[in-house]
Amino acid sequence: MRSCSALTALLLVAASLIVPPTAARADGCDGNSTEPTAHQSADRRPVVFVHGWTVGGEAMQETGEELRKRTGGRIQPFYFDYGRHSTTWAADDTVAGCLATYIAKVSTAYSDISGGDGKIILVAHSMGGLASLYAARSKEVGERIGGLITFGTPYLGSPFGNTGVASAWQKVRQELGDKAVPPVGSNAQTCLSPHKNGADMAAGCVGGLPPYLPAAAGVTAIAGDITVKRSFGPFHLYDIPLDSDGIVPVDSQHGYLHIAQKDQWPKGQQVRLESDSCTITNDSMMRTVKAAGRGGSAGIISALLSANAELQVDGNALDGLLEDRFTPGLVVYLGVAVWTAGCSHLHVTGHGPALDHATDSLHDYLHQLEPGTAVRNLAPVTSAGEVASGWRVVDGGGDGVDCSFNTASPAARSGNIYYCSPDAEMADACWVEAGQDSVLCLSDPTSRQVVRKWMEGAIGAALPTGPAEYSGIRLPIRLDLDNGAQCRLRTGGSWGIQESNPSLVGFYRCGNGEMVWAGRASTGIDQSGKTWTVRAGKERGGLTKRRVRTAYYVATA
Repeated sequence: MRSCSALTALLLVAASLIVPPTAARADGCDGNSTEPTAHQSADRRPVVFVHGWTVGGEAMQETGEELRKRTGGRIQPFYFDYGRHSTTWAADDTVAGCLATYIAKVSTAYSDISGGDGKIILVAHSMGGLASLYAARSKEVGERIGGLITFGTPYLGSPFGNTGVASAWQKVRQELGDKAVPPVGSNAQTCLSPHKNGADMAAGCVGGLPPYLPAAAGVTAIAGDITVKRSFGPFHLYDIPLDSDGIVPVDSQHGYLHIAQKDQWPKGQQVRLESDSCTITNDSMMRTVKAAGRGGSAGIISALLSANAELQVDGNALDGLLEDRFTPGLVVYLGVAVWTAGCSHLHVTGHGPALDHATDSLHDYLHQLEPGTAVRNLAPVTSAGEVASGWRVVDGGGDGVDCSFNTASPAARSGNIYYCSPDAEMADACWVEAGQDSVLCLSDPTSRQVVRKWMEGAIGAALPTGPAEYSGIRLPIRLDLDNGAQCRLRTGGSWGIQESNPSLVGFYRCGNGEMVWAGRASTGIDQSGKTWTVRAGKERGGLTKRRVRTAYYVATA
């Protein structure tokens, strides 16, 4: 009899533990969402963070900031807030509909303000993952999503959905005045009920099964997986694998593909299933229960928590796991584990291993979405020595240039493009002008003009492409970097040294006052990947690794 009373008391305590404090409600479709135009930048990919039930947009801010740091500032977090409707089913227009609108606004701002491709990445917790899928029902919205990462999303429902024990728990919560709990029999509770192997949602559920994302959008599902270590004094007795994060079973957290029947699985979609496994002890669980029971009931709970009572709860919980039933003992374990375990439903978005998985996936998605360095030719002069269409000539005046020595332009991708002297004339890419004792030089590769310069002496012999001194590797005459800087190839002369590394020399000078630096035996450009990189900075201070958005060579039209 005493054991039965202990079980009942623990169930009530677990009911008080499972739901976190209700978030402040926000008005409007977007609630307190981040302004879609805020901090948009060409060198940062927008990532929309979507929270789960019973909280607001602020719940994902620590996760967003941590992932921003872990990706080296390559992402810009945006926080979607549906806190006003945080106990509404994910398919509802007040949730998925508003999220779809928000995704479109962030995507459009990324394109219009930063010149980006409009692709955004979604990172979602719990019900936010399902809201993300429902938001992508529209093809227009789905095509804007470049990847989805979910923490603890109930793709196949949860035992805390439309079950008898869950309903009893919800009634207790409501009687205690908690308005964050979906009402018993509501669409939210009904739709959260478990469904497996492509089975339809429960009768009366609005919205139907969540749709798949377009095949081009990768999905990473991160599951919290708690194991309870049972000991008695110094002796380890056994482990109880909950196969759950306390709210959602692991098979549901990993159930993205199993939303529909196998013949309906999306072809070509990249799906990653990751687990954040953690172990807690029965002692740590009991400390959590006792802490929750402090006050008027503390003495009663402490008296009931005998070793015999704990073993009775163990047995009932194991029965539930083995028989796939939501028993009171299992509710106790899940409810207390939610607050105790680092990988639980409440804590997984800030837990190290889960963040590691999310970081790896973000790096992969960023790499896949990165278009790579664009390589273009600037061809201002035709093979006949005339100015090409769309270009104009200005008179250089001053002293002439000497092109008599046989030196090809280091940026040449066509023959007979000369490097003339002196360096001060910026004549490192020159074409002989038709019928004239002059050359047309691309002194400023950011403009659409060439400069006419008087030529001293005779022109040198016909020239091949590319400089031999760089082992056939041509040097772009201009680099556009991911921070917006436009950098011109050095034409010689005396430059200063780099304070933090005197062995480096400047290869390019950028419009923002920085230079591209490299060792004397290097070209200054890492071309090992599809996106080239350089090291840029001023003469004083450290250097920053920058991605090259566009590299420009010279050619003959």
